[in-house]
Amino acid sequence: MLLKAFLHDTIEYVDSGSPHGVNTAQAMLALLYAGQVEQDPAPLYRAAKELINMQMENGEFPQQEIVGNFNSSLFFNYPNYRNLFPIWALGEFRRRLVAKKG
Repeated sequence: MLLKAFLHDTIEYVDSGSPHGVNTAQAMLALLYAGQVEQDPAPLYRAAKELINMQMENGEFPQQEIVGNFNSSLFFNYPNYRNLFPIWALGEFRRRLVAKKG
C-alpha cells in the first residue's frame, strides 16, 4: 500500500498492486517480535512466501518504490534496505521456527 498525498491536505491510501519487500519484511519482523510464531504462524508463512517469490535469480531483492520520507517533502532511499530487511526477516523466522520445534 502506498500513501498518496494531495495539495489540499487530503491523504489517501492506494493499493500499489504488489507487495513491497521492505515493508513486508518490517511487518514480518514486528509480528515475529510480538510472538506471532507461538500464536499462529500462518501470516508469517504467507509473508515469507511473498518475500521468497520476490527474490531474484542472483539472490538479491528488487529495488522498489522509495520507502522513506521526511517532512512530507524529502524522499530518501537506502539501497541496501531491499536486501537487508527481507534476509533479516526470513532468517529470524527460520530461527524462531527451529527454536519452537527444538
